[in-house]
Amino acid sequence: MRFIEHALCGGSILAFAISAPASAQEQAEPQEIIVTAMKRESTVLKTPAALSVLAGDALKDQGVNSAADLQNVVPNVNISTGRDGLQVAIRGVSSTDTSSKGSQDIAYNIDGAYVGRGFARSGAFFDIGRVEVLRGPQGTLYGRSSTGGAVNVVTNAPKLDAIEGYARLEYGNFDAKRGEAAFNLPLSDIAALRVSGTFNDRDGYSKPMDTTIVDGGQTYSFDKSQARARNDQKDAAGRVSLLIAPGDAFEARLTATVGHQGGAGSTYALESQLQAHNDTGTAALRTLTNPVPAYLDADFQIYDASIKARAGGIQFDLLGSYQNFRFRQQGTQTNDVAANANSKVEPTFSPTAFGPAFQFYLQRSRSVTKQIELRASNENPGFIDYVVGANLYEEKNDESGLTWNAQIDAPLDQSQYYYYAGPVNTTTQKSYGVFGQATVNVSDRLGVVGGLRYTGNKLVRVGTFTLPFNFGAGFPPPPYPDDAGNAICTYPNDCVGGLNNGREKDHKLTWRLGVNFQATPTDLVYASVSTGFKPGGFNDYDPTVGGIGNYKPAYLTAYEIGYKGRPLSGLTLSSSAFYYDYSDYQVNSIALFPNGQQALFTDVVPVQIYGLENEASYALGPQTTLSTSFSLLHSEYKNFVTGVNRFVGNGIDFSGAAVDLAPKVFVTAAFDHAFDVGSDARIKLHGGIKYSGAYYLSDFGDGVRYRQKGYTRSDANITYEVDGGRYSLQAFVENIENKVQRTSFVTGSYFGGSYGGVGNNAPGALPDNYLAFYTTAPRMYGVRLAYKF
Repeated sequence: MRFIEHALCGGSILAFAISAPASAQEQAEPQEIIVTAMKRESTVLKTPAALSVLAGDALKDQGVNSAADLQNVVPNVNISTGRDGLQVAIRGVSSTDTSSKGSQDIAYNIDGAYVGRGFARSGAFFDIGRVEVLRGPQGTLYGRSSTGGAVNVVTNAPKLDAIEGYARLEYGNFDAKRGEAAFNLPLSDIAALRVSGTFNDRDGYSKPMDTTIVDGGQTYSFDKSQARARNDQKDAAGRVSLLIAPGDAFEARLTATVGHQGGAGSTYALESQLQAHNDTGTAALRTLTNPVPAYLDADFQIYDASIKARAGGIQFDLLGSYQNFRFRQQGTQTNDVAANANSKVEPTFSPTAFGPAFQFYLQRSRSVTKQIELRASNENPGFIDYVVGANLYEEKNDESGLTWNAQIDAPLDQSQYYYYAGPVNTTTQKSYGVFGQATVNVSDRLGVVGGLRYTGNKLVRVGTFTLPFNFGAGFPPPPYPDDAGNAICTYPNDCVGGLNNGREKDHKLTWRLGVNFQATPTDLVYASVSTGFKPGGFNDYDPTVGGIGNYKPAYLTAYEIGYKGRPLSGLTLSSSAFYYDYSDYQVNSIALFPNGQQALFTDVVPVQIYGLENEASYALGPQTTLSTSFSLLHSEYKNFVTGVNRFVGNGIDFSGAAVDLAPKVFVTAAFDHAFDVGSDARIKLHGGIKYSGAYYLSDFGDGVRYRQKGYTRSDANITYEVDGGRYSLQAFVENIENKVQRTSFVTGSYFGGSYGGVGNNAPGALPDNYLAFYTTAPRMYGVRLAYKF
């Protein structure tokens, strides 16, 4: 009943928007944006799907400086950034397995090429033409790993008819220095070149503080100068794109994007500091000092080739992509190193004494992705509009994710670093798909949609997983034999242990059925039933088989009805209602098995999600626009028992609980106004605000749920333009409230203290400085100078 009441409230808000006075509507209609979300060109209002589009020129005005900022302006989108990079949730659908064998629930594409690793998603976000966010499963046209939707980043292509470009410089707090530039050069009547680049240099906002640790009667003190500020930014990237178009029947685009990411890397926030400072500012993000060096060192190269050819009324599209990501990161523990006071498992090298240690991970990987897709579609609208195609995808990921400990009294002595645990693997994922989708235009106003896709997947992991030797009295100092007893394991070399091989193979048929009704030339009503999935995988140990066991693919069936159009002059409106039957939802968590073994385990459980979404843009005047969105969301696990002890008789029932990162209410509003100053200058004002209801973050192993309370986030900027916008100066502030929000938890084990975690754990089992979360960024402000020609 409460959800229905919220829905009626949302309807009242929309009715109020539609009943605005007619005098405010006497404007020219806004220009249509061409999108390719359905794998063929269409306008936003002619695309029968829940779709939000952000034009590249307006991204910075809306406060979107990175892919993570999309969550501030797009309904029902939540994005977390942390150790494993960018993770996207749409309408509560997200992935909990970020390992090399895991797959995403949201397809993230750059110029049509899928990017599967979270750490590889943010480096190429510059010189953007538009961003398309599709909400709902896209299993027919996008295939695997689009269970909850897709994010399409479309970069600017070369132009044959103009010498043009731009340059932007920015300076802001945290000594932020940023730049971006692009230059478009026609080479001839049939060829053009576009060169663009960006750099970001910003100090970290998670600053260390003086730290004193008392353990076993000993006191250890560390000055904040012994560690670097984290969550900084030191990156640069460039792109070269060549367009060859000898005529309307053929064009080819070749693109190379390269970049580097550096700095001290990301880290998490201590719950004790967040609470002490009411989640506000950099004081809430201070961390405990860890002298072990932290760094990020990553390089990427993306090479894409796309061809469009037209013959006999058919358009052929060919896309090929090669992606190479090399990733190296040493991330250090920045919470309480005495956290294991109740279960001493981390030794100092003494025959009898156990004590705290600085824990850190050394993560090294190289991910190589190859993919190709061929599509055919009708060139001109007809009785049947169709897209058919096939694709191949292969990702090979060499990874070494080892956790080490440094002695607390000699944290910089690498010869004394002792190994804890970790994998050294090569994981290969291969996929192929054959698909087709068609709209039969029964009349000028009515179209019936049908789509089908067959996908095959193969997952193979070859490698080892090393556990430390049995902790106890009398163990030797490093270097020491690994658990296999036949190798020497010293930092920073890989530690080779027992076999960690696994494989899984599956196939899936996904489909879409729908109907589109063009009520008027500017009003579309649509309804659809669609499916999406992501591949299955394997658990390193499954008690039902006594060894490695497979789990099945995630599968979702979505029912959606929507409207998009212009009910009044100057008003653009998009509304949808949806229901998800997520019969097979994959949840990854730690588990203890009857044989005493403990490992990550993926359960496949049923989930139900339904909701309403509304987006509106209203032209109040020639240079004044009000944009809003209002969304309601309900989610729950239908039958889910979890907890670390669920296989030994003490599970925790999550049935009826909401899924993570799924706020019930989401509202945005933005106001844009411009006015002329003299004959050749104008001032542009922008203000935006987002309200998100509360949502949960879960530690499924310990049965603890952490509640992020509802919040607002506001942005504003003022821009002075001259010479028709050729020169501009902008002052901006983002996150005016200076509040940060928790986006994923890092440590939650056995914590039920002042934070109010909900579970079966005794309060105060771990010290206050142990619980930690990754969060959003604090307030950012500065100035931007831009020139375009």
